Amino acid sequence: MRSEVLSAGMDFVRLVHSQQWVRMSARIKALERQDVKAAVERLGLSAEVGRLRRWTELYGQKLGVTEAKGADPALRAVEAWHEAYGTLMVQVHAEYDDDRDETHALLRDRLLSPYEDAAEEAGRAEQRSRAASARKKAEPNEPEPI
Repeated sequence: MRSEVLSAGMDFVRLVHSQQWVRMSARIKALERQDVKAAVERLGLSAEVGRLRRWTELYGQKLGVTEAKGADPALRAVEAWHEAYGTLMVQVHAEYDDDRDETHALLRDRLLSPYEDAAEEAGRAEQRSRAASARKKAEPNEPEPI
């Protein structure tokens, strides 16, 4: 399973966002192969694979790569700016990774907080869904009227 899913390592996190998503999607596809699926089930990692699949989908949605793009030149220009800015921020973070530097710590917090907020909200939504499902299962079945 490791050789199929993590064969290229984790260096993809240093790529531009859209390329990160491409690599993440390739990993999801690798996880869908029958032999890898069997290994996932044998190791009890099915829930983690589901979570990884949902995070990859969310990441693609947030990047806008999973939806059809308009042909509007202004949209392409704004998208190019965001891509360049994102690349710059990733490079800045990678080059100046010093936890003792307050400015860098603040920058890292600002860059990561939207992702962390989305992750926390997704976790809360999953907990609510599980609780609702558990409540529904715990409710006694009422006999149907005759």
